[in-house]
Amino acid sequence: EAPATEAPTTEEPTTEAPTTETPVVQKTETVAQNEEFTLPYEENVTYTCDDESIVKILSDGKVIGLRPGTATVTIYYPDGRIEVVTITVTAVVEAYEYDVKSKDAFYFSHDESAFKVEDLVDSIRRREVYSDGTYGEWEDTSISDVTVTGTPAETFVSPYFKGGIAATITQVLPNEESFTANLTVGNVVIAALGDADLNGDVDALDAATVLMYAAAVGAGETPAIYSSENAESEAIALKIADTDGNGTIDAIDASNVLMYSAMMGAEATANWSDILAAKEEPND
Repeated sequence: EAPATEAPTTEEPTTEAPTTETPVVQKTETVAQNEEFTLPYEENVTYTCDDESIVKILSDGKVIGLRPGTATVTIYYPDGRIEVVTITVTAVVEAYEYDVKSKDAFYFSHDESAFKVEDLVDSIRRREVYSDGTYGEWEDTSISDVTVTGTPAETFVSPYFKGGIAATITQVLPNEESFTANLTVGNVVIAALGDADLNGDVDALDAATVLMYAAAVGAGETPAIYSSENAESEAIALKIADTDGNGTIDAIDASNVLMYSAMMGAEATANWSDILAAKEEPND
């Protein structure tokens, strides 16, 4: 028996429909913290974000940077297109920090003239404080932006004042908002003229203290007018004992103090300017 033969078979070649991958468009954008930014927008487009703590999707393609960092927003178009936008949110300047170089300043407690910034501040510099907690570089800034109020008379506390004076500085941030900070300026001493014993009162005891000091100096001694053990207080006492400001503590200063004390006792008011002016008037 002849062997059976199989009829030849022909296989139709299979063809696969060609595939075209949807191209993904990559973009990068930078936005400042708290700033809105508009992404491409079309009808029925959808958005996803991998970190909405950094970038929040609002509506109609708008997003806002919430905090410094990087997030990716993917845009899906109805026709299958995909767009990937990497958004970097940068920190913004929230404030300034200031560093004041103060001047030494001495005032008398009867001085009712206003403090002047230029008498209290040598220089001032600032640095930017960013929203992510970092800082910019120090740079010099103008002392004309500093405002100081008050007078030595208003600031004085018995027996004497030593410290800084309250002030403010107002400047404009990069976002054009106004920024105001509190400062302390000046290395200030305020004391009562003639109060040689630094007890807060100008009286006959101060006059006696000044006279005894002047006599001791005249005798060739090197006495302390207040305390040889407290250099700061001694320097203040010497300053206010020299009532006429001529650099010498003498009987005239003692007389000035006694006159001031007598006027306060008799009239409950005395004016150092009047007393010193009277001493300067020539005798007829």
